[in-house]
Order: sequence, then C-alpha cells, then structure tokens
Amino acid sequence: SSYYGALSCHHSPEKPAAATLDCLLGQLNPAPFKNYGFAPNGHSIGNNYGPIVQDTAVFPKISAYGQNSPMPYQASAEKAYRELFGSALDLKNGGKNEFALQTNLLDFLSKDTKRLASQISQEEREKLDHYLNAFESVRARNDQLVSMQEKIRKNAPELTSQYSSTVFTDRVSTFFDLTAASLITGLTNVISIRADWLSAKYATFGFKNTSVHDIGHNKITDNGLKSAEARDVIRKFQIDQIAKLATQLKAVPEGDGTMLDNTMIIYLSDTGEAHHSRRKEWPFIIVGGRGHKMKTAGRYLRYPKYGQSGHKTIGNLYNTILQASGAPIRDHFGQLDNKLKDLDLRGPLSDLTL
Repeated sequence: SSYYGALSCHHSPEKPAAATLDCLLGQLNPAPFKNYGFAPNGHSIGNNYGPIVQDTAVFPKISAYGQNSPMPYQASAEKAYRELFGSALDLKNGGKNEFALQTNLLDFLSKDTKRLASQISQEEREKLDHYLNAFESVRARNDQLVSMQEKIRKNAPELTSQYSSTVFTDRVSTFFDLTAASLITGLTNVISIRADWLSAKYATFGFKNTSVHDIGHNKITDNGLKSAEARDVIRKFQIDQIAKLATQLKAVPEGDGTMLDNTMIIYLSDTGEAHHSRRKEWPFIIVGGRGHKMKTAGRYLRYPKYGQSGHKTIGNLYNTILQASGAPIRDHFGQLDNKLKDLDLRGPLSDLTL
C-alpha cells in the first residue's frame, strides 16, 4: 500500500505529510459532515497506533486533513447509521433522544470551558481553545442536522440485520448503501471507502482461507481459482457496488440532470498497478460527474510510460479534479519526483479540462 501517499502524492507511509485529495474536496463542498469514510478495519488510534479493530472508528492510513492529522473512517455500519441518520430517528440506541442529550452536553461543556478560560493563564487558555473549537464545531453540525430532520427521515435506509453482519461482503455492500443515502440526503458531499485490505478473505466467493495478500502472491484459492481469476471475481464485486451506487444516484433528479451528473465516483488501487507496485502506472476508473468541468465520459486515456515525453502523474489528475471542483489553480499537486524534473508536470491534464 502507498497509504496516505495514494491520495496526497507525498511519501508518507506512517504519518500524513499533507492533506489528501478527498479532504481537500470536502473543504470545497461543505456539508454537515465535510468528509466521511468507511473501512472494514483499521488502527484504533491515529498514525498507526493501537490494535486493529473493525467495530468502531478506525484509522486505515488513507486520508488526512493535513500534516499529522489523519482522518478517521467508520468500520461499524451500525454506528455509522446512528451517527449519520440517528438525529432524526427513533432508535433503540443512538436515536434522536440520545442526539438531544449529546447536544445538551456540548452546550454544558462549551459554557464550562469558557468559564474556566477566564480563570487561567493565556498559555493555558490557548490550549483550552482547541477543545472549545471542537465542541462548537460539533454543535454547529448538530444544528445543521436538526434543520435536515425531515430530509433525513425521508432518505434513511432501513436498519436491517445486514448492518450487524460479520460477513465481509455484506459489510462492504452496506457501506455503499450508506454512501448513497448520505449523498442523496446531503449529509456529506465527499465519501471515501476502503473496499478491502491485504488480510481480507472473501469467504462468500469461496476464498475462506485465501487472503487478498495470498492472491497477490499467486496462491490458488480454496475453490481452485488462479490469482488472475480470483482478482476478476473481487473486482467484479467492487464494480457491482459502484454500479449500484451510480444507479441510485442516477434515479435522483438534480438541476438539469441527475445526481450522478454532479457526482464523480473514482475507483483506484492504493498501490498502483501491481501487488508489489513500482507505482509507475496507476489505473483509475471515473464514473459520472458530467456536471464537472472535465471531459471524462466514454473516454479511455493512457499516457506515455514513466520518464517518457508526455508522461503525466496522478498529481496531474488530482490537480485537474480539484480545479474542476473550484479550487485555485496550482502549479502541481503533492511532492514532485526528482527523476521527472525534465518533464513538464505543471497544472491539470489538458486532455480532461474544458
């Protein structure tokens, strides 16, 4: 894996060196949740600390708000449901009653923090301000959620037994269902999904004792599939989830088209073109987003190989996506490759810009 580097274009396998693409897009497209992430598992504490868990917020080392500021993902579909939709629903746990209690607690903590701030030194007050800003940020988000309660109730998916399933494919499928509902409701405009990881085992497809890592090293699966065949099965499952999401978004009218026209779905590996990648090739699939200022629909683009004239990097692609989303024009995105110093890697991809 390239970890944070896949979305930041910085060499940062352990700690993030800069903001990642998804978090930058979240700043450009504000909503109650600027960003939201789903991952089947991850470290329980940021920057690669704590045990690997799959039933709470986790840090899979993919997204970051900035240097040394990793973005948490949610590994529990049930907890994500309560966090995203619970403010407007009558639930046994995490429903609107608990939401109201949380809001009251935030008000109390905010007032108590302000009271304490008036009694301490300037240096200590600056530390306390970080807590106060966090309380007030969550409180402001809660106010937004209250104003959206009718829309949340209308679009909230049914909370079924699949949300507590431990079957890997069920969990990933549920993440995509939550993604569709969250986007349609307007709870967030940017969602990141970690679809699997090296130790994941697709038991649903007969790979009960064969992990993604094993498949990457050409191990035959339990049911006799070769590595390439197993990869095809996994990719089909992931593409099917994307197709389902696209279909749901296409069914929602928005502006002069549909929600899919205004939503860009980006499918990529976190490590380039191979299991042990040299990262000199990096395939992407882009679905939807016709409303963005990019020429992507129905096209296949392949740039010259690494180091050759005309070669471009994923930093150029990210620069293009950011510019199409309203970000200021920048010379380059991320860390430059010294071995490519003789190539012009400035700006967005002219093949995709309108």
